[in-house]
Amino acid sequence: MRAAALLATATGELEDAGKWSPLSSELSGVYDKCFGGGLAHGYEGYSVLWSCGIDLFSSTKVHSQFGSIRAQKPEGWGYFPLAPAHQGLLMGSRETGYGTLVLRLDHEQMRGRFASDEGGGSGSGGWYRARTTWPCNKERPGDNLSVAMPHGWAIADLGLLMQDSIVREDDDPLVLLAGIAPK
Repeated sequence: MRAAALLATATGELEDAGKWSPLSSELSGVYDKCFGGGLAHGYEGYSVLWSCGIDLFSSTKVHSQFGSIRAQKPEGWGYFPLAPAHQGLLMGSRETGYGTLVLRLDHEQMRGRFASDEGGGSGSGGWYRARTTWPCNKERPGDNLSVAMPHGWAIADLGLLMQDSIVREDDDPLVLLAGIAPK
């Protein structure tokens, strides 16, 4: 809604912007009231606040919850560790960015393929098209106990974490190398 209000303002649709901007603030307030106390705990820690543009990152409450997050291991469902890592990076934790990237890129699934699965057994998806020795029986997906399909969400989140670790805009300033190892 915040982006819609900005777009409406840029295109001269001030009446629409006048409706959407307060609605954006109201929805952020409702989100904060419901989830603001436990953003980095349990399932709430996987919420992708940064991509949704939830305007909470300037608050001390959010910084105190995500600012202490460190490198996230690629375990469980592939996309879950990337969301809190990204939020930790945006809170200023350089180590969260490069540490998570190193752990992810060193994972066996990424070596030579640069793809990750959802984590755990499920349908074989497109793995049978990849050069791999992993079990990928598309006729009997129940035999695929160690892999799931190549997972676009996890791959996209990894790409976005890489991008924001190297360069990103933070309103007006351009932030360079915020998630790159100092050496």
